[in-house]
Amino acid sequence: MKSIFRRAANSTQNAQAFISEKLDDLSTASSPSAQEKDPNFGTSPIIKTLYEGKGSGDGHYNWVETPPKQLKEKTARAYDRVAIKLYKVKDPEQTTIGGRTPLKVHSIEIQSPLLVTALKPIVEEVGIFLDEHDTAKFIEPFKPLYFCYDKIFALHDKAAKDIVFSEHLGLLTRLMMDLFDGMKRKLQNLRRSQLIKYKLAWTYFPRGSILFCGAEDCERLFRVLDTAYRCDAEGQRLEISSEHIVFTGVAFEWETITLKIPAFGGNVPITSLPHYPLQFFSNAESLKARLAIRGEKILDYQGLEYRDYIGTGLDEKCRKYNIAGRVLIDFHGYAKHHLGLQRLKKSSEHGDSNTTEEGAYIKPLSAKEQQANKTAMLERKKDLIFVSPMLHGFAMGDKVWLKFYVDDTRPLKWNDEAYEHLVYPEGQKDLVLTFVENHQRTKAGLDDVIVGKGQGLISLLSGPPGTGKTLLAEAVADRTRRPLYYLHAEELGTKADLLGEKVKKVFEMATEWNAVILLDGMYETGMKNTA
Repeated sequence: MKSIFRRAANSTQNAQAFISEKLDDLSTASSPSAQEKDPNFGTSPIIKTLYEGKGSGDGHYNWVETPPKQLKEKTARAYDRVAIKLYKVKDPEQTTIGGRTPLKVHSIEIQSPLLVTALKPIVEEVGIFLDEHDTAKFIEPFKPLYFCYDKIFALHDKAAKDIVFSEHLGLLTRLMMDLFDGMKRKLQNLRRSQLIKYKLAWTYFPRGSILFCGAEDCERLFRVLDTAYRCDAEGQRLEISSEHIVFTGVAFEWETITLKIPAFGGNVPITSLPHYPLQFFSNAESLKARLAIRGEKILDYQGLEYRDYIGTGLDEKCRKYNIAGRVLIDFHGYAKHHLGLQRLKKSSEHGDSNTTEEGAYIKPLSAKEQQANKTAMLERKKDLIFVSPMLHGFAMGDKVWLKFYVDDTRPLKWNDEAYEHLVYPEGQKDLVLTFVENHQRTKAGLDDVIVGKGQGLISLLSGPPGTGKTLLAEAVADRTRRPLYYLHAEELGTKADLLGEKVKKVFEMATEWNAVILLDGMYETGMKNTA
């Protein structure tokens, strides 16, 4: 019995040794260092063609030598001679009965040069550009053909003298009638009842139409470019690519934006959607008149403007802030200090190949440049309704960069009485005011030994709480018509490596705004640090 176990153990050891030896041989054979390259590699003057085989898909290909079945040359030529090719697929929305599924048209390929030439100027109006020397292919739901339906049918008047073109056009129009006539009757009933169906929603938004958006905190109008159905992690939706006019820091230009309509079931009232065609708005002309006035108002906010504001402010993530106080409208400051942009993107429409590098850096527009922009926009009165109502700026009380609604801005009311009612020794009070007023007039001519220094003014106000230090700063700022940046020492923190950066940023912004900085609480902070 022992000998049997001994022989089995020896056999197992021999088998393991054999397998290990074979694996080493395979490894050595496959090693680049052990396997020498064929000296005839790549020397034959032959092109070897491999074909996609079964099991290919999702970026993986199984290459085989056998080509797939192809049309015979005679048959292919016959297909190429037809005026229109129609491609059909199974319709997954239809019921399969007895193993048979109804078909639907997937795509249309127009090969007739006469039709392509005739369609070219028509479909350009909906953003489709055809090559007269190539075929024209349209994919379901055939938006260019639907939106140009009447203009394509009007070609029959021109086709009367050309028999061949008339025949080709007749093929296309009969096909379009089969595709759209039933849908048009259904849409006519829906529109009459001011209803909309999700599957047919794209038909309500032709290119160039005006889109109303009332779901936000203010009324907006956009110009439609295109539509597309999407389905991903966000869910099913109709995306409407549209455009509105925004101030870019250089000029007022069109900007593309995507608006979304979530999928819905059945028929719903059109006006219940977050975005819908302006034609269904109850009083469209009155709305356009109001938005034109608002758009003209935006033209006055190209530079630095100090305003009162009561309303909602939005940050970059569209989080809302309730703002009630003074704000500084400052597009360039928003881009520079908040977004961290040191350079503006050059506009493709206003770009100049001779523009210097200096011109690409962020800098406020001069009064002349602002007036030129305003004049140019006033000449485009029809476009004023599309101007975005959002202003970029800084909330002085909350100390945060936000976007504000122009409708909620008000002219600033300066408080001149605060200085007069300030209970403070007249001599010292007038001395501070005189310093600030004279500094504004003479700082351009002041310089220290080092250029750029000696242009600041620092006043130290000391005393117990409640003696009027803060009120004096506020009163002087209002009296001299300058913004007041209230900065408490605790906001600067206690870390030395961050303190300098924060102070520099505040003083840089205040210099650009010609503001008065009130740095308060230094005594208390110093005592806490000492403790």
